[in-house]
Amino acid sequence: MNNIFENYIAALEATLVSSEFVDDFIIQSQIYTDDDLKVKLCVFCINTWRIEVFIYAIRHRRQLQIHRYSFHCIDNENNLIFRWDNAPHHPNLKNFPHHIHLSDNSVIPALKTPGIADVLEYLADRME
Repeated sequence: MNNIFENYIAALEATLVSSEFVDDFIIQSQIYTDDDLKVKLCVFCINTWRIEVFIYAIRHRRQLQIHRYSFHCIDNENNLIFRWDNAPHHPNLKNFPHHIHLSDNSVIPALKTPGIADVLEYLADRME
């Protein structure tokens, strides 16, 4: 794996290990070439919720660029808490394609491509 992808995975793991809201996590798959990275992981939260994560990143001009992502948070009965993704199926939303699906089936715009720290902060707000 090249350094840009190694550094990204290491930072992702460090954020999860240091979070007070994460009980454990499993990297389910990590597929990479010289130019792209696909990562799937499952994050187990302290309140029995879990976040299923998918990230597809590419190397663009020697920088990591997140191309596709999904952070799917569910409770212990598989009910949706939220899903933050950039699937291009809500073109009418501000900041398309970034959006968040909520448990009441509504969809709201998201301001940016989130990092795992952003998702954990959003999760913490939902836990209160």
